[in-house]
Amino acid sequence: MKSGGSLRLCFLLLLANLCYQKARGQRDTAANETILCRPNLSVPVKHEESRLLANGSLHHAGRVYPPEHHFVSSSSALENSSRRVCPCAASGQSRRPCLRKCCPDGQLLEAQVEREEPCTEASPIGWLPLPDHPRLHPDFIGAIEQQQRVEFAHDWFQLVGWAPRCDDSRYGFYELRPDEYPEDAWQLDAEGWLRLTQDSRLYGPGEFCLDRQLDNDDRLAVLVCVELEPSENSSEEPDEDDNPHDKITRIGCIFSVPFLLATMLVYLIIPELRNIYGRTLMCYVAALLGAYSFLFVTEFLHFGTACHITEDTGAGKNLLQT
Repeated sequence: MKSGGSLRLCFLLLLANLCYQKARGQRDTAANETILCRPNLSVPVKHEESRLLANGSLHHAGRVYPPEHHFVSSSSALENSSRRVCPCAASGQSRRPCLRKCCPDGQLLEAQVEREEPCTEASPIGWLPLPDHPRLHPDFIGAIEQQQRVEFAHDWFQLVGWAPRCDDSRYGFYELRPDEYPEDAWQLDAEGWLRLTQDSRLYGPGEFCLDRQLDNDDRLAVLVCVELEPSENSSEEPDEDDNPHDKITRIGCIFSVPFLLATMLVYLIIPELRNIYGRTLMCYVAALLGAYSFLFVTEFLHFGTACHITEDTGAGKNLLQT
């Protein structure tokens, strides 16, 4: 019986291990497809230059893309309705990691990057005859003084553009400025992953884009996806009064204060209640009365409004000057 129980236990452990390995393989495969085959890591192909095979694969430019590596998009953010392929998801020696270019050919990032339209046309007058592809070398730190000896990005990466947008609407682009903020210093590895050198934070190929900038066409600017604050993420600020719990708390404060005040007056007026126990209770009620009063003030009176009033009347200006 003991040997039979051990065999059953070993069988269950083996079965559990097989299930775990299978689930892990599926998870890794899904993760790779999520990272490498996102719409913002795809490139359009012309219908006349591609051929759809019987098994659902797509043949284009001498490469065969499996069904999960190509799709038809009708999103305006990804140009017009077209078939798109994910070149970075393919395996083999010809595979190159993706690198997102922020702007289309002939355009640069503006000197002051805005969230909506960060790109602008580059005038050929007065500009060096640099190609549209940014100069880059893998495994270099993105400090300004170290960007003079770099090579073309398309020598190592599959450039995909133009997609200065994040996948999630809760996220927006933030420009890294290593010349102003040391914590923004970055490093790009040969697999197309961006790492902040100070805290080792990693950004996948679909979480940032890179391009030249208008104020200096030799300078490489990097935009990374960061989570927006609630006020930036929505056009309207959230209404705090909509929380039912806060409403109940405020109503409770309003009703508690008169009853506490009445209790205090009763103990003050009736002499028989002013013994040691009554005085202890009065101290307790007074503390509650003060606490609820201050809570009522902080909940209902916003100090921001008071600050605006004092500033408009001149008191706030005098306070700032002193």
